[in-house]
Amino acid sequence: MVKSTSRSRTGPRTPEGKARASLNARKHSFSGSDFTTEEVNGFLHPDDLAAIQAETEAAFATGMTTKVARELRVFWPNGDMRWHSFLGLIQFLDTPSGPQPWRQIGASIDITDRKLTELALKQLNETLEKQVAELGELGKVFCQDQVVDTVLVFY
Repeated sequence: MVKSTSRSRTGPRTPEGKARASLNARKHSFSGSDFTTEEVNGFLHPDDLAAIQAETEAAFATGMTTKVARELRVFWPNGDMRWHSFLGLIQFLDTPSGPQPWRQIGASIDITDRKLTELALKQLNETLEKQVAELGELGKVFCQDQVVDTVLVFY
C-alpha cells in the first residue's frame, strides 16, 4: 500500500478544471480534486484494491511516468457501487534525491450499464448452453442404438 504522509492534491488548477470539479461535486457529491490516497482507497471495491495498489507500487518502483488503464468498481457516497473504466498517468518529478511521485491524472468513465449487459449476456449464454446439453441428452435417449449429432439452428 502506498503511504501518503501529506495531503496530496490532484486535479487541474485551471478555471475550467475547477468548474468541472464543481459540477462533479453537485452531481455526485464529490470531486476528484482533493482526496488523500487513503480516501481514494475507501471508494474502491476491496476485490479491486489489491491489484490497483500493486500496479501503483510497480510504477513507484520504476520512478518513470506510467500509463494506468483498468476497469474497477467504485462506491459512491450514496452507497451505490458503479463500474468505471479509468485511463491515466502516474507522473514523477526529477529531484536531487531521485524521482518522486508527483501526481496521478486521468479520466474515468462510468461503464456500469455495459458491465450489467455483459453479465446478463453471460448468464443467458450459460442457460442456453445448459438447454442445448439437455436437448442433446434427450436426443440420445430417442436414438438408443445410434448417437447422432444434434444441430440446432436459431433464427
